[in-house]
Amino acid sequence: MKRTRRAALVMFAGSSSLLAVDTAGFSSGESEREVTVQVADDPDAYLRLAPYDGEGDVETGGLLFEDAEPRIAPESFSVKNQLTESVTVVLESNEFEFDLVGDGQSGDGEAKLKPGTSVDVEVRPAVDSSGPTNGTIEITAEGDAILIEAKRTLTLKSKEGTYDSDEDASDSDEDASDSDEDTSDSDE
Repeated sequence: MKRTRRAALVMFAGSSSLLAVDTAGFSSGESEREVTVQVADDPDAYLRLAPYDGEGDVETGGLLFEDAEPRIAPESFSVKNQLTESVTVVLESNEFEFDLVGDGQSGDGEAKLKPGTSVDVEVRPAVDSSGPTNGTIEITAEGDAILIEAKRTLTLKSKEGTYDSDEDASDSDEDASDSDEDTSDSDE
């Protein structure tokens, strides 16, 4: 009987220590997951896109260039980091070229933005053409734990050919009146 009692005590002590080890907590855990966020209007977005001059419908809501109106090249807009971490902003397009200037940044399509800083972007057609240039601008902002992607469609036209027909007509009327004066002087 002594052996049975000792064996029972040993078994009881052993199972208690195993139970104590198995119920110990863990200090950390890790999980891989993706989060999708709904699209916000450009003024409220983490990556704020706004007209360079601060005017336009995008200030009260909406998306940059959503009106699809052709714009005169070069077109300018501002990109602001409204996150709490730094991001690298990259602009890409087959149809357009970019100049980025602001907050100590300058380059041709890439800028590092700290929280609250912005960069001004000047967009112009990549190839000279007589007609309008229509294309898509792909904007990517990437940080340690964040990725933001945006696409905007833009149509740019050159400064030539943007005059109203009334202005052209008034210019030709002035030329005609100048030539009338010249002929009247020669008659005298």
